[in-house]
Amino acid sequence: MSDPNSMNERNTLSDSRSGLERFLGDTPLRVAVRLIILSLVVGFVLSAFQLHPLELVRTMINFIERAFISVFNSLEDFISYIVLGAVIVVPVWFLLRLMKSRD
Repeated sequence: MSDPNSMNERNTLSDSRSGLERFLGDTPLRVAVRLIILSLVVGFVLSAFQLHPLELVRTMINFIERAFISVFNSLEDFISYIVLGAVIVVPVWFLLRLMKSRD
């Protein structure tokens, strides 16, 4: 079981931090240093694979465009199948209803 005094100390420490530090999770300087180091590592890895940020953005945009086109083409096919079937089904249904109403 945890000690209630240590929980109070933790709450007091977290309350003493500024709103900015609570938002960032640490002091601004430490966060900046971590982000710079992480950016350096990611930049090195991307460079090793000969990837460039603009290429990645263009690739993502092209992927999203192709996905939308594919979805809308599928939707267009779906609707055309419904209309094609309705050309036969609706008149047959209507004739059957007319014949049933005569009985």
